[in-house]
Amino acid sequence: MRPPLEVTINGPRGDEWERVCGTRVFPVASFQPIKANLPGKPNADVWLLNLRLIDSPTLQRIIEHFSVKFNTPPNETAAAAAAQGIPILAEDCTVVLNDPQRWLL
Repeated sequence: MRPPLEVTINGPRGDEWERVCGTRVFPVASFQPIKANLPGKPNADVWLLNLRLIDSPTLQRIIEHFSVKFNTPPNETAAAAAAQGIPILAEDCTVVLNDPQRWLL
């Protein structure tokens, strides 16, 4: 069963995610993007990955990649992801609603 809401990450960032995870399609946690302050991108619109729907090996690859990319220890990277989520820039994404009936009243 597919997650109700997914993003496809496009362009160079999508290429990066595909190298790391083997895919550029990820489940997200909410129906709308939120604002977040990212390195070099203050007040950016982001989607937060739905970490409950990402398998452990993929999540571990993301943590390891971010740990190297941002020069942080893996345990700190994992703790930050658990506490704050993993943001994906909305400007890089195409959103797919897999279960539109779920959002209708």
